[in-house]
Amino acid sequence: MKKKWKVKKSWISSMKWILAIILIIMSLFILLVSIGIEEQKELTTIEEKGYLDYQVYLKPNQYYQVPYLKKGERYISALIDAISVQFEYELDSKEALNYDGKYRIDASLDVKQKNDTKDSKTLWAKQFVIQPTKQTKIQKKNKITVKDEFVIDYDIYTNLVRTFQQQYQVDVSANLDVKIYIDTVGTLENKDKDITKNVVMSLQIPLNETTIDFTEENNIIRGKEVILDETDELVHNKPLFILGCFLLSTSTIVFVYYGLELLKDGKEQYSYSKEKNRILRKYDSVIVNAKRIPNMEGLSIIEVSSFDELLDAEEELHTPIIFVEIIPGAVGWFFIITQNQVWRYVLKVKVK
Repeated sequence: MKKKWKVKKSWISSMKWILAIILIIMSLFILLVSIGIEEQKELTTIEEKGYLDYQVYLKPNQYYQVPYLKKGERYISALIDAISVQFEYELDSKEALNYDGKYRIDASLDVKQKNDTKDSKTLWAKQFVIQPTKQTKIQKKNKITVKDEFVIDYDIYTNLVRTFQQQYQVDVSANLDVKIYIDTVGTLENKDKDITKNVVMSLQIPLNETTIDFTEENNIIRGKEVILDETDELVHNKPLFILGCFLLSTSTIVFVYYGLELLKDGKEQYSYSKEKNRILRKYDSVIVNAKRIPNMEGLSIIEVSSFDELLDAEEELHTPIIFVEIIPGAVGWFFIITQNQVWRYVLKVKVK
């Protein structure tokens, strides 16, 4: 009868863990089915174009028969009157966009002491606003164009440098760095996606050299750029996702509960073994270990609540205590057989 109870308990314990594992596998499978990664989709393609052009207007002189010199030449500083600059920027998209565009033009005067090193430090710097910020809005168009022109009065800046140099008697080199900032934001209809472009065109103009040439730079991307939609993890089936979360939570609770139960059973089993070994070691002189239960048919069994009571009976009856472990690691009998009675103390793991 005891052997049957042991097998039944083991089977129930195994079924608990199998159930918990099945719940976890089911919940993970359902979550994987309900959650998917949306593939990246092409929203549009864009192409940027930009150029900077300028003409160097000359003061009246007996050498040049033209009013200005074109871009890319070398110029005599003393003959420069003004510099006319034109710029144009285009942002072209495959799909129609709503555009917000703005631009501004600044200039920075940078004066350094002349020396042979390339990393000479700035002695004096001054900022100028050539063109305050201008804004434009275009709705549902494939292209936005920013186009303007402005004039740099060369003498204004060279006179500033000359005055500084004469006042402090410092041999300097100076440049006027003109920068055009163009910022555009394009938005697709019904798409929470902005296409932002920040372009800087610059023109560096030396100021106190005998002859000069200009340096032009920009950060415009050449060629077409593909704009992709952002990749996000999306829940394709919300009811299925909720079911998966519920099953995962349930299986977690079951695992924790069974784990605590297993830990508790282990502690109880440890307590049983510890108490059994203590009794056998301490009272070895009055205890006889037996391999099987003697025949107790027809005998009256008296259950005692503690091993100490069984010791009292042993002292009165002068009969050794017999120990038989009924279920290894779980149940053990300590008993005394005398005449037609059995005095028995049962040590066992506490079970519900």
